[in-house]
Amino acid sequence: MAGLVFTIIEVSGFFSNAGERSMTRRDRNIRRRLIGLAILFATVFAPVAAEAYVGPGLGLSVIGTIFAFVGAVFLAIVGFIWYPIKRLFRRRGKNDASPSTQADTDELKRTTR
Repeated sequence: MAGLVFTIIEVSGFFSNAGERSMTRRDRNIRRRLIGLAILFATVFAPVAAEAYVGPGLGLSVIGTIFAFVGAVFLAIVGFIWYPIKRLFRRRGKNDASPSTQADTDELKRTTR
């Protein structure tokens, strides 16, 4: 796979410097991106066996990490969305006191003086 990608790039002239001076900045950026993508695909899809043992300790660590990440996202949503809304409802409740409650508090202030 990697050999095929590099062969295609070489045949298409991406590594030749003959027309480098006449290329625009956009063309050079496209060339760099294509070369980078070709290298990325060659390294990702190269058939190399991964000789690694995934034991129970690593599995539990991955599960714990996933739970921690989900919990952190949930708490971030609660902290940034729910608490400001809750605070807004509390303020609105204090400002919109009923007239009877307001009269009761005024009467209580007068009698305690």
